[in-house]
Amino acid sequence: MFSDTTSMTHNRLQRPEGLVEVILIPLDVTGVQVDYIELHYSIRPQACELDLLTALAPTLSSGWGKRLPGTVAACSEVLRSHRSKFNSNNRFVPILDPHNPADLSRCEFRVCAMMKEGMTVKTISETLSIGPTTVRSHLSSIFSKTGATSQVELLHLLNRNVDADRGFAQIAG
Repeated sequence: MFSDTTSMTHNRLQRPEGLVEVILIPLDVTGVQVDYIELHYSIRPQACELDLLTALAPTLSSGWGKRLPGTVAACSEVLRSHRSKFNSNNRFVPILDPHNPADLSRCEFRVCAMMKEGMTVKTISETLSIGPTTVRSHLSSIFSKTGATSQVELLHLLNRNVDADRGFAQIAG
């Protein structure tokens, strides 16, 4: 278990407003790739809460290692709503807008930004030092929150720009 003060990678990232503490619980370490749970706190966790997380970490890690491939993706698919949460008023708002209209987590936002730059799942996983399965899990959650049903559709959504003078969306050039 790591706090945000012990992780150089996470120290470089911009801290969202109201975030006081970030705790990482490693689930699986394979070479340079790490699958982890990232917990965000708006108030500093108490010692008893940290003790509980420390006690739970080995169980979470063990359970993660015993999961069947595709389990996380299958559960996400069941929960997925193919309607966009943030675009219900028929007005296009960019997914990577500073106001975060899709309510993406920090990791999901990073994955979207990297996808928009043309990175593949493999490149993203290597850059963030996480497993490709974790990247796909983030993508599944992103699909759910944006209404996209595939990486291609997500890329189209990420590359749309709003032409404010004409009131319609265009693909970025």
